Amino acid sequence: MPFKPFAALSVLLLSLSACQSAPVWTPPPAARAPLQAFQAPMAQSAPLLRISPALRAELMQPDTEPEPRNDSFDEELARRIFDTQYVKSHSYYYQTLDNQDTNIEAILRHDGHARAADLLRHWRDTLGQNAVWPDAQSTTYNGLWPALEHAELSGGKGWFGLRSAGTKAQEYYQRALDSWNPALPPDHPQQAESWAWFSRASHFLQDISVPFHTMSLVRPAQLLYHKSYERACDELFGRYLPSRNHNPDGVWLNGGPYPASGQWGHYYPPGTNAAQMVSQLANEVRPFYKLVNRRDGDNRWERTRAVMVPLGAKTTAGMVVSFLRDVGVQP
Repeated sequence: MPFKPFAALSVLLLSLSACQSAPVWTPPPAARAPLQAFQAPMAQSAPLLRISPALRAELMQPDTEPEPRNDSFDEELARRIFDTQYVKSHSYYYQTLDNQDTNIEAILRHDGHARAADLLRHWRDTLGQNAVWPDAQSTTYNGLWPALEHAELSGGKGWFGLRSAGTKAQEYYQRALDSWNPALPPDHPQQAESWAWFSRASHFLQDISVPFHTMSLVRPAQLLYHKSYERACDELFGRYLPSRNHNPDGVWLNGGPYPASGQWGHYYPPGTNAAQMVSQLANEVRPFYKLVNRRDGDNRWERTRAVMVPLGAKTTAGMVVSFLRDVGVQP
């Protein structure tokens, strides 16, 4: 179908009005320092991906998709791309069982973080329910499509100049820290608010594991393939659980995303904040866009999903460990 990136002028003006009327969230004094510093260089950490040389070479090919120059705010375009009713994978990360653990719990347990895995098991319902919250609500955006804040483009920018995924992840992560009561155990019912905000922060790592969230929304492939790719991730989520160790065409080195030996999760150096986690992930994911910005063929979409879905779980596991350490709990 032909690509029509721009809505009628009246729709555009209404959309701009809705966007500009959104209240600006101002962090409390205790939260300002980490939010202001979120763009500081991140401490050195291990590479996210152990992928095959063949796949790496494919990712190095030039990006040939045309990108329209005009990327004015267009909520009608967003309506045609997003459908908040179908994106369920965020809750699957916290609630879909693989044997007796979810994929994130299995990663943590394999890597020696049994306490963290047990806490996620305790808070499964809270985490699963709040993982989908950012697709329908936002603290800073009052328009119809809060997911317009869920992109991390080059240079840390968001779609249409709106807040980026890193900015939102940092805000929600800080709210999780501010809601934590250090006088109570981590499984106390009164810690539920903190775990809810943590889950909302982790949503953005999982979003950025979708390559479409790392590139401009006005690119033709966004309208043609974004929704189809995410729907397939939902429908096939069970294929990428640890017990399956799915590795089509050997895209992962060392025997798959979940090898018999070696670390499964991706963990961050002390002092790494949520915005930096999102930025690092986006830089790794962005090259995969050229594998999914055209009609599926040569197993491109499946090879991408087989890397991206486990990567969403691996980085979320790392955020869990960082969060627990930040609130003084040994993971």
